[in-house]
Amino acid sequence: MDPGSLKHYHEHEFDPQDLLNDFALPDTDKTLHEEIFLFPMKTLQTLTSSGKIAGKTLIDFSSGPVISHLLPIFDYFSDVIILETNDFCMREMEKWRKKEEEAFDWSHLLEHFSELEGDSKKWIEKEETLRRKIKNMMICDLSKQDPPESLALPKADCLMSFYLLSHICKDKEAYSEIIKHVSCFLNVGGYLILAGAFNVKYFSIGEHKYHSLTMDEEYLRKALEDGGFYIENLEKLDSKLSSSLNKYDQVFLASAVKVREPASPLVYSLPAPVVYSLSTPYSSGGEPMARVPEVALRALSMGTRAITPLQISPDRTQGVLQSQAAQDPRRKLK
Repeated sequence: MDPGSLKHYHEHEFDPQDLLNDFALPDTDKTLHEEIFLFPMKTLQTLTSSGKIAGKTLIDFSSGPVISHLLPIFDYFSDVIILETNDFCMREMEKWRKKEEEAFDWSHLLEHFSELEGDSKKWIEKEETLRRKIKNMMICDLSKQDPPESLALPKADCLMSFYLLSHICKDKEAYSEIIKHVSCFLNVGGYLILAGAFNVKYFSIGEHKYHSLTMDEEYLRKALEDGGFYIENLEKLDSKLSSSLNKYDQVFLASAVKVREPASPLVYSLPAPVVYSLSTPYSSGGEPMARVPEVALRALSMGTRAITPLQISPDRTQGVLQSQAAQDPRRKLK
């Protein structure tokens, strides 16, 4: 298919009802339903069950006026912020949020997920809880280089993006830049949850076919690591889809922790004014021994080999790992 004949999700208007009818109705192609919705929902449920992905603010920046991917995760956060790239998807989300008569009916997926949790009868309560937790909904199009700071949002503990980033990036360079922009929304130590597909040919909305960036696992890993993330988990499912709506090789769900700001030394917050050494435990004034935090060890696995003892900034709330690679401009972090 000629790439020039494809439309672009963030540039061409479409009817969000077409998107929902094609992908989210109960009678949707079962394979498509399993791969696009159920696989990432089940995978995310497993990840969140550890309790490690939690905090105050969750930002969702995903394709379409869709709520299903929020079900396994929103309970672990106090506030949810929804970002949409266009006003027509925003209007469709508002219909659901305000329980308008024309709103899309998500009961089949809500009931299915509540059943996975052990009580299918709680889906109504779950839907109402999600509505209450959504504190803000905003338009945001990072493909136009809107600076995240212009939205004046609080730094989040988790940002999730289902399928959107590859839809709004025309090439790999743009995708790498988007990952760095997304990082600006997150606290260091916060999580990025990405769902997408490898080797996508296109996706459809109604009668029209749309662009999606073609990439493989190797490139995704590089883009995330270059953006300051350490990938903790990456689950994949081979596609068995024969539908003309989508063409791809695999769907994936990745969870990655932000270990540094893009293009900066590896930075993380310290819970107390202490100095860690990577080679030995420390002790101070007879206090119990403690070892380097887990996030620093994640940073090591990203290719930082020779690490000096941690340096503490004047306010004693931030620690900066300084490696030989950071100190010597001729050597670069991987």
